Amino acid sequence: MLNEKYPSLNVMVVSQATAGSNTKEIADKLNSFDWEKYQPKVIVAMMGVSDKGELGKKSWFFSLLDRSKIIEMLRFFIKKSIGSSSIIQSFMPVKENTSKEPSPIGEQFISSPPKAAKNLSHEIEVNKTIAILREKIHNSSNASRDKLYLGQTYYNERRFHEAEPIHEELLEIFPGNVPISLNLGVIYLELKKPHKAVPLFRRYVKANPWDREAFFYLMRASDQANLSTEALSLAEVVVRKEPNNEEGWSVIVWNLIKTGQGEAVESLLLQLQAKQPDIASYVFRDIGRRFYSEGKFNESDNYFEREFSLKKSFYNALTKESYERVYSLSQEHDALLIAMQYPLLPISVMKLYFENDERILFVENDQNFRNALGNSTYDDLFVDNFFGVFGHCTKRGNELIAMNVEQAISKYFSLDKEKSPTNPSDKGQLRELPQ
Repeated sequence: MLNEKYPSLNVMVVSQATAGSNTKEIADKLNSFDWEKYQPKVIVAMMGVSDKGELGKKSWFFSLLDRSKIIEMLRFFIKKSIGSSSIIQSFMPVKENTSKEPSPIGEQFISSPPKAAKNLSHEIEVNKTIAILREKIHNSSNASRDKLYLGQTYYNERRFHEAEPIHEELLEIFPGNVPISLNLGVIYLELKKPHKAVPLFRRYVKANPWDREAFFYLMRASDQANLSTEALSLAEVVVRKEPNNEEGWSVIVWNLIKTGQGEAVESLLLQLQAKQPDIASYVFRDIGRRFYSEGKFNESDNYFEREFSLKKSFYNALTKESYERVYSLSQEHDALLIAMQYPLLPISVMKLYFENDERILFVENDQNFRNALGNSTYDDLFVDNFFGVFGHCTKRGNELIAMNVEQAISKYFSLDKEKSPTNPSDKGQLRELPQ
């Protein structure tokens, strides 16, 4: 974005992102970064969501996609001075791209060549398999087996829109087939058709009440279908069998709210805060997200604030220490630190870590995502709700984040020849958190 907007610049981005890392792992990786080779002028850090408690404890979060963590290095190769900065020697990256849009595969190869090559090879093989199966189905008088293979291929590749009609057809051919039924139930959930998923999971759970995974999917389907009584009953069984099941506790709280049992909600939340604060934190976020999706912003803000109030008391120690290390490294190497908040989360919590300093810049991703949600759906911006109020971003969601960073950098370095921001609330250095 910066290169396109400012032709006189030559900006290179060095990604140090590793999906699912907690902030200690990120700070460790940054400490071993080749500073002399790249000489970054800006560090962009968006981290903390995978921190879970005492210092050094490895996060239990894992990533479904390579989008959960951002820590980027930016080096400006600028042919003129920026403010008080000295002129930086011009440098041309090895890879040249004459088009206006970067190639997604090319970008993948830059960040991780072996992984990109493997992904590309896999995609080619999958498409070959699909083409062969389609041809065999078209030319065969008994194509049931090939349809099974094709349906499973689509399912395994998470191509649910294509998997749905084939699985529906297969279920008519093999009405009692358990794998087809369960696959179709998951497909309906992924496609936001929970009412269709419920009877499929009900039938299986009735015959196999010991199957925890199927029981869990039935709970999720009933919850999404707004079948509050059934969802509540199922969730109670889920948390009885798995006391640390966050989604189960959230389904209980949400459906207690939906059925008007306010006193029971507060009693349960107090117990969770006292005995399982990490579970309580998840529940606060998830309930806030649910209210937000219904347009009940006062209720959603209340739950978000409760989550962050709790968050400060039980796992900010690791996040704070890691930010201290990242901040120290940025100061040591004369780089601007951009402390960026996650989508739909208030920047005020991030500012608890800092005091005034000219080498830190805050970037929030709350208002931009709220504005975008006013004209689109949650699924347009996120592929899941992995972290409660927000999830892993879609391409559009990632573009909103990138645009925010670009605007912050442009403004800070006066690339538009505007005055740099001087509002002390937008800058800061690390300080002690309140007890």
